[in-house]
Amino acid sequence: MGRRKRQETSFNESKRIDLLELDIDIRLRSLWETAEGITDWNLEVAAAFMRSAYGLGYCDALMEPEPGQLTETHGYRTPDPHDTPPYVEEPDHLHN
Repeated sequence: MGRRKRQETSFNESKRIDLLELDIDIRLRSLWETAEGITDWNLEVAAAFMRSAYGLGYCDALMEPEPGQLTETHGYRTPDPHDTPPYVEEPDHLHN
C-alpha cells in the first residue's frame, strides 16, 4: 500500500470515528447539558454518568428500526448477539 493510500485510509478512518462520536454525542445531549452544570465532579458522579450513558445507549439500541443500525451506518461490523461480551469471563470448566 502506497503512502498516499495509507494517508487516505487513515483520514477516512479518522473521519468515520469523528462522525460516530458526533452521532453518540447528539444522543447523549441531555447528559452533556446536565454535566455542564456540575461543579463538584468525583468518582461517584462520574460513575452515575457512565451508568446513565450506558442505559441510554441500551435503550437507543432497542429502539433502532434494524438491529445494529448505528454501527452499520458508520461502517462498523455489528457484533453477533451470540458472541460472549468481552467483559464477561467464561468459567474455567468451559476451557477443559
